[in-house]
Order: sequence, then C-alpha cells, then structure tokens
Amino acid sequence: MATSYKTAHNVGLGPAFHRLAPLILVGTDCLGLTRSEAGVGSLVSALGVAHHLRRLCGLRTLHDHLKILSAEQVLSEYRAEFRRQMRLDPNDAVACWIRLMDTLEDAGWFGTATFESSQAAILDDAKPLAIEDLDRLPLPHFPVPSFWLHGRIWLLETKDSGPGFMQIRYRNDTLGLTGYYLTTITLWHDMQAHRAEFYSTLAQEHGPQLSASALRSLTDAKRTLEDRGFLQRGDFLLTSDSSGIRLGHILPPHRNLSLGIQCQGDLAVSVTYNGSFNRSNLAVLQLTNGLWSPISVPNGLCLGPDPTRTVSSADAPRGMDVAGFLRWAARRFADNGIFHERDL
Repeated sequence: MATSYKTAHNVGLGPAFHRLAPLILVGTDCLGLTRSEAGVGSLVSALGVAHHLRRLCGLRTLHDHLKILSAEQVLSEYRAEFRRQMRLDPNDAVACWIRLMDTLEDAGWFGTATFESSQAAILDDAKPLAIEDLDRLPLPHFPVPSFWLHGRIWLLETKDSGPGFMQIRYRNDTLGLTGYYLTTITLWHDMQAHRAEFYSTLAQEHGPQLSASALRSLTDAKRTLEDRGFLQRGDFLLTSDSSGIRLGHILPPHRNLSLGIQCQGDLAVSVTYNGSFNRSNLAVLQLTNGLWSPISVPNGLCLGPDPTRTVSSADAPRGMDVAGFLRWAARRFADNGIFHERDL
C-alpha cells in the first residue's frame, strides 16, 4: 500500500526528530545538519559540497524519546488486549451500564444511597502500567550506521574517501551508501509485531487475578437483565425488550396531564443504546406489570432549549453527558407536567 510522504516522514521517530532530517546514526550517536563550522563531522555531496554535522543525541536518548512518544498508544493497546483476554467487549451495553453507574455513584449522583459494588473499575481498566513495564517495551531496531531521509533508511558502510559519491565523514571514518535501504514503515511494522506479544504478556501478568470476579459481575448483571427485562440503579434504568436496549431516567412524582395519570415512579425518559449511550431516539417508558416498555405520547416530546453544558461530551467520562441530559429531561417533563405544549 502506498504511503504518503508525510506519513513516511513522521513514522517511527515522530515529527520532532524528522523535522531535523536527514539523520545519520553512527556508533552510539545520532547526527544532524548544522550551520556551525564547528561540527563533529560532515556530509559531503557527490559534487564535493560539505554540510557540517552536529551530535543531536545518543542512541539511548533516542530510545527514551520513543518510549515517551509511545506511552499513550501503549496504554490504549494494552487495555484493549486486557479486555480481549477477559472476553469483555468495550461496547457491550451491560458493561457500559456498569461503568457508567459506578462513575455516577463516585461523583455523588445518587446522594447517600449505596449499592452493591459492580466492580466497574475491573471491567473498565487493567492494572496501571509501571515504569518498569515501559522499560521492557519493544523498540525499533535501528540499523547502524545508516542515513535517514524521506522515510527511507539507507545502510552505510566504510569506504575510501574520494570524489564522485555522497559520503559521511565522522571522526576517522568515511561512510558511503551500500545501495540497500529499508523504509521506516517496515521498521515500524516489525516493531508492532513484537509489541503485540508484549501486550499479551502484560495482560496475562496483570489480569488473571481480576478476570474471574469481573466476568462474574458482568454475567450476573446480564442474567438480571434477561430475567427482569431491566437493570436499575437509583433513578437510572437499562431496559431490554423487542425494541432494543435503552438507557432511561425515572421521572420524579408528578401529575402528568399528557397521559392523565399520577406518576409515581412508573414513567421514565430514555434513549437508544447503539454501541454507546447517546441522545438518539428519545422516548418515554412506562412500568406495567413489572416491565418497562416504550409508549406513544399524544403529540411527541418537546423539551425546549437544552441547558447550558458545564462539561462537553468530549471531556466527560463516557456516558456522563447523556446521563446528565436524561436527568435534566426527566425533571423538565415532571416540572411541566406535560410532554408537549399541545397536550394542554
């Protein structure tokens, strides 16, 4: 597959280093161009034009830079592998529900009410990585000596100094191109293959003691949803019927003029679950004979303008923005006593 210049230029070492290209790896040093005449060596073109070189860093520093550059990706891939080994789907509705409810409880959304622990942290995240784990991180194998330019790594060898070819003069050596090269993409893909084994090993080291309890918690919740048709935590619901899975919030007690009934915790406003909790397909649920199910309302639902958000959905923990919207909607409908202004 073709790789763009920009992608090839930045892969492996990151944009900070590639802006300094061409790079030369020789001995234990990483060299780059400098305008200073007091360079540690020179890159001489085939026409004999000399460009001075400076030492950017040692190869060990370059490896440390790559560890920092890779930290976020490593954590994401490690968690994904942890979930895979535990057979937990990060988009599983019940797992999402458990994580969201525990997050809300930790944030004080349920007041002084306490609930049996559902071990959401176990379902959500593996054990945090330690510095020692990153020290074991597989890194690219840099060919030395080599010349890096535009996503290609040209291999170098010792040659006799002379005109007519590009050469690197460093200390007492003269290096020239062998004619062989590999790409940074190839180097990076090879490293990623070794990292897959690394993530698997880490997940096995950190996960086994948590796996049984996490799976038991998730299995119990799924069994309850299957048997009762809903899960409840405080005033939040997760319902499942022929129409699908929905996240709901129970309306406070009030006289509902749209339906002509007194609501006593048997009405809820809900949204559809379609891989994540979002505001799609807002609907009213009613509790009848122990089951929550969507109902039709006379003129649809009208909430008016949304409240001013203090936390954006991008910054909020997964699902909290929707949970806040549902709580606001439930209270708005209860305060109004109607679902739409035309119901009066």
